[in-house]
Amino acid sequence: MSTTNSFLNRPEVRTWGPPIVLFVIGILLIVFGTIPSWGKVQDLQSDIVAEQDRIVALKEKSRQLLDFSDQSVEIDKQFTVFDQAISSESQVPELLTQVQKISAACGVKVTTLQFGGEKEKTSGKLQEVRLQYASESSFSRLTCFLSAIEKASRLIEMESLRYSLSVNEDTGAQIITAQSTLLSYYTPTPQLSPDNPLTFSLSDERFLKNIELLKEFKTY
Repeated sequence: MSTTNSFLNRPEVRTWGPPIVLFVIGILLIVFGTIPSWGKVQDLQSDIVAEQDRIVALKEKSRQLLDFSDQSVEIDKQFTVFDQAISSESQVPELLTQVQKISAACGVKVTTLQFGGEKEKTSGKLQEVRLQYASESSFSRLTCFLSAIEKASRLIEMESLRYSLSVNEDTGAQIITAQSTLLSYYTPTPQLSPDNPLTFSLSDERFLKNIELLKEFKTY
């Protein structure tokens, strides 16, 4: 105990001891005070890097949009072909007119044509729409209608088909009464986001192939 007291009573200890102790305490306070702040700085750096990446992506998207704007006439022309196959949501009512035109072209008498059937389902990015369709015709005219549906530019599928045969008492002609559910598709109004990348290209091989394929179908 006396040895400890004698050490603390030395002049050099009294002179330099308190400053050294205060210096060490100050360093410890700085270190422990900086650790939480350093974590915040790292988080801030990560946010800055992420925002810089987003800005770079937006600049690239802006460049692509400017490029597309220069080709707007050609793009509108090409997308008209796709729009005829799968319409936008606002053009869904036109499906009724198109089916009527196909029926008239084949001489089929439409007795029922209305939206209905099963509840619409989501099919990827497309929405399904169904028509209840009934008609009277001869076998050849019904065959014409079914063939025309397959070759129409508007994508229409025959989901179900029932028919019965009767004979006209006055003419003796056979009459086929058909009932079916027609299935078509439309694209809902897109939810646009500036962060979504542009992946479309007018020179894409698959796009060009589909364009040529759709041009072979008949527009009603």
